[in-house]
Formats: sequence, C-alpha cells, structure tokens
Amino acid sequence: NTLSDEDLHIAKTAHEAILLLESIPQWDLVMLDHDLHGDVLMDVDDSESGAEVSRWIALNRPNVGKVVVHSTNHIGAEYMIRLLSSAGYSIIHEPMHIF
Repeated sequence: NTLSDEDLHIAKTAHEAILLLESIPQWDLVMLDHDLHGDVLMDVDDSESGAEVSRWIALNRPNVGKVVVHSTNHIGAEYMIRLLSSAGYSIIHEPMHIF
C-alpha cells in the first residue's frame, strides 16, 4: 500500500497539529515530536512544543488508534507518554535517530 496526500498530514507547529486533529474525526496513527520548528530541548510548558499537542489530545480525546512519540528529548517524550497513557491512549516510544 502507498500513502496518498489524503492519508498523510504533516503539521510543523503545535497549532497546525491541533487544527488537523480537530478537523478529521478519526486517526489510525498520530506521530508526535516534542521539540518543534528546529528548537532543541524545549520546555514541556512551552505552548509551541509537542507537549501542547499532547495536552490537547488528553483534554479533548480525539479518536486516535495509536500514538508514536518519536522525540529524542527524553524529558519531553516521557512527559508526553505519561500524559497520553493516563488518558488511555496506546503509545509507542520510538526516538528518531539522526545519523
């Protein structure tokens, strides 16, 4: 199987991700990074981080099959995993490795 543009949506900011999650009723897979738009080691309280998307997901409970957290920011990734797991989501932590 190949993906079409209708199957794959990429958000570059927390705000874009939240708008996408609001606009599509069901997601098979959501992949989240903590540090967005080139920043490194963003604080979990930063409203422009992936943690903000995770907070929105935990609060609004969109229909998501699985969530992959691929952040290499261990503090941010663990925060997101704990938050989403406690909201009942199935989480896979697979940090992206940069060569």
